[in-house]
Amino acid sequence: MDTHRYLPMTEIDKKEMLELIGVESIEELLGDIPESTRFNRTLAIEKALKEPELVAFFEQLANENKSMKDFTSYLGAGVYEHYSHQLLIMLFLAQNFTRPTRLTSQKSLKVSFKRFLNSKR
Repeated sequence: MDTHRYLPMTEIDKKEMLELIGVESIEELLGDIPESTRFNRTLAIEKALKEPELVAFFEQLANENKSMKDFTSYLGAGVYEHYSHQLLIMLFLAQNFTRPTRLTSQKSLKVSFKRFLNSKR
């Protein structure tokens, strides 16, 4: 039996597995499968690539993919990536703009907002 680099199985391992399932050989295990339906030839698999060649192959294959950034998409019913200015995010997260209290009137919010905008110029 061939040993595989990443699937090491010794003859002892094989024997223990066959004993565990109660058969003496692989042929006995596969005995219920008719010979006419068994795959009795070598697989037509290309020679294995070395790791750098394999990485290069998959990089080339991945570069053939297209993403939603490459095309206009009408999926999502108008939900799409959009730009939110950092200033707006800061304003929405600022407590005095999101949680008005009795001391904070609508007028004072407008004044605070104007001051904030003027201070950023």
